[in-house]
Amino acid sequence: MAVNDKISHFKLTWFRIIFCIVLLGVFSSDAPAQQSADEYIQKGNDYLSNNQPAEAVGAFTEALKSEPNNAMIYLQRGISYGRSGEMLKAIEDIKTSIKLDPEIPEAYFSLGLAYENLDKKDTAIDWYTKAIEHNVDYAGAYYNRGTLYHKKGIHNRAIADFKRAISIRPDYPKAYYNMGVAYRIMQDTTMALRSYTRAIELQPDYLDALYNRGRLYYDMDDFKRAIEDFKKMTVYDSTDAHAWYNLGATYEIDHQYEEAIEAFKKYITFAPPEEKQTVEDVKMRFDEIEKKMNR
Repeated sequence: MAVNDKISHFKLTWFRIIFCIVLLGVFSSDAPAQQSADEYIQKGNDYLSNNQPAEAVGAFTEALKSEPNNAMIYLQRGISYGRSGEMLKAIEDIKTSIKLDPEIPEAYFSLGLAYENLDKKDTAIDWYTKAIEHNVDYAGAYYNRGTLYHKKGIHNRAIADFKRAISIRPDYPKAYYNMGVAYRIMQDTTMALRSYTRAIELQPDYLDALYNRGRLYYDMDDFKRAIEDFKKMTVYDSTDAHAWYNLGATYEIDHQYEEAIEAFKKYITFAPPEEKQTVEDVKMRFDEIEKKMNR
């Protein structure tokens, strides 16, 4: 019984700009109106910080009534729309922000996120590239562009972007991890192992990195190290069914049969409903494993 492979997931995170009111660069001769705009901007920022994007949209809309040409407010409202799942409105506001001030790298980055959420990979890549053109040290833009190159199967470009992101931000575990995924697909086992290991050094509870490194050790017939990684996963999340399954499978192939049975029992306990057939297959293996124990 072989271990299960794990698919890499690239999670999108909306860039959030929490800017100081005094740095907006818009000054009105109408002091009460300016004060009102500032108050709504602060409310919008607070709503975003508290993961209330719909309320943030309302606050930034009120701020725009006093400051209709403020690029940063349009950007913030666009980001709020994006975090609410309203991508077309997000795109409209962010493009307005760029028209008002074409020198904000985060605006191009946020457009990339919006188009990526719409599964328009090539368009998203173009906007991430523009973000980089406006800020050559934009680690997040390199990282996100790299994940899209990876999804398109252009793994050499993905690796180049992950390396660039890491050169800017050396403590970037996700970049190391996804670089490992790309190296693994390119069958560069040595570099994949180094990348996973560095990701784990930076974030010891990085479950996906532990999982994929354990899977790589398993394929290298280094069962002892594979077991160590799968066991660490169960320490950080004792309900991870797939960690228990892979631990059981690795114990079995390493002739540690009692441990294999106990790990498989844990898998059965935590397996999701859609894996009912796998659970039944595991149960049927118990007799065979016990026979191995008595040989």
